[in-house]
Amino acid sequence: MNTKLITFLVASLCILAACTAEIPEETEPIEGMDLACVIEANTSSNDMSLKIKIINLGTETIEGEDLFRYTASINGDEVFTQREDSIKLESMEEFTSTYPAPRVIYKYEDSGVVSCAVDVDAEFEEANESNNVSESDYAF
Repeated sequence: MNTKLITFLVASLCILAACTAEIPEETEPIEGMDLACVIEANTSSNDMSLKIKIINLGTETIEGEDLFRYTASINGDEVFTQREDSIKLESMEEFTSTYPAPRVIYKYEDSGVVSCAVDVDAEFEEANESNNVSESDYAF
């Protein structure tokens, strides 16, 4: 398989894996606008998949076009970037996507750190900028 075909298949899987869900009701929203991200690495096979959750923790609805960009990295090397160009996130809703990260393409070690960042271009003035980055250890 050539690199262009693999890239196309990975992008297609990213689109197919997207969904919207709500977070637990006991979490209190922050006044104003606030985006956060959480990342998990699935290492159940020899290849990794990254589950990225973007959460609207603010009281304001986030909607429109060309809104924000988020990224995923493995051991400091960016492996994915996505610009959300058409989305609506009500207060306390989340958007979850899973991205395959084949070892043959990304050449990562058996253990390390995965990270995500949301609103990387600082397009929103948020109530809490400290929750825009999340890290998680992984190991095979």
